[in-house]
Amino acid sequence: MTRHRTLLGMQKGLERAGQVVGIAEHIEQADHLEAIRTARALAIAGLPKRRTRERDLSRTLRVGADLWLRVTYSAQEGHELPFGADRFVLAGIQHLALEQNSPTVLFDRVGTLLKTFGLSEGGHTIALLRQRFTRLAGLSVRLVFGRAENKLHENILTQQIFIIEQYALPSRKDLHSEQAGQLTIPGAYPYGVVLSHQFWAHISDSQNRLLVPLELLKLFINKPTGWDYLCFLTARCGAAQRSSKVPHEALVSLFRDTERQSDRDIIRALRRYHREILRATGGRLNAELVEDGVFPSSGGRPKKRWALIVRPSQSLFERAPTLIER
Repeated sequence: MTRHRTLLGMQKGLERAGQVVGIAEHIEQADHLEAIRTARALAIAGLPKRRTRERDLSRTLRVGADLWLRVTYSAQEGHELPFGADRFVLAGIQHLALEQNSPTVLFDRVGTLLKTFGLSEGGHTIALLRQRFTRLAGLSVRLVFGRAENKLHENILTQQIFIIEQYALPSRKDLHSEQAGQLTIPGAYPYGVVLSHQFWAHISDSQNRLLVPLELLKLFINKPTGWDYLCFLTARCGAAQRSSKVPHEALVSLFRDTERQSDRDIIRALRRYHREILRATGGRLNAELVEDGVFPSSGGRPKKRWALIVRPSQSLFERAPTLIER
């Protein structure tokens, strides 16, 4: 049994390595890459990785030389926070809204959102999709900006945003009808989602948006830490005008989900995803995860500190000056 699991793990590892190489070749050769456009603040301050009983989650990050941001996700009464692969739904509805230039996102088929990310359209997947929409419908986001981390409590600039106003997804009967080719009225789109006015206004401003290659996001659809790190790395490299350092404490606070997670485990996962992302992007993102000294120790082996060094990088998109949409 152990040998079988080892062989299975090796096979999956080889398949994933092949996917990474394929994406790198696609980025190198393609005249145009399909980009997913999402709210930058939400993309770089990710949702919880796993289901949680907590009603609120906050992440704090530096977004400029003298600008800090605290993102707080909150679940309304009777709802739970979105988590894990709910990320692809949040990203997908933003992208489709911008593509259709409307806060009302109409799905011409049940599987439009799933198809975008290469997922199956089976009944189980649709049931999970309904659950994901339910969680997102109960989500609000608070964005607080400050000139320094210790100034965030002053709430000088604050936005409170609800994501979804309403949505309609197919029933089991609808699914059977669609599979049998019986969905009626040509040109009618019976399923969709309406974004809140606040959220639509936020993502309508191109300076609030981040572009990430769809093929890269699909690589991490079931790996939320990898998804978040990809968005964070893409944003930081795209905005870099000079070399900068993201210190150890900032990295672990951004990518830690539970107090039980050790710094060592977080950094190990980030190093693995970092290698994959750089390989998949052909080195266009100019960033390194490096050792940055050690923590003070009263005895025993000292723990290593790590830092992310970010430098000005090449665009992943043809004719795009940076990775942040202008």
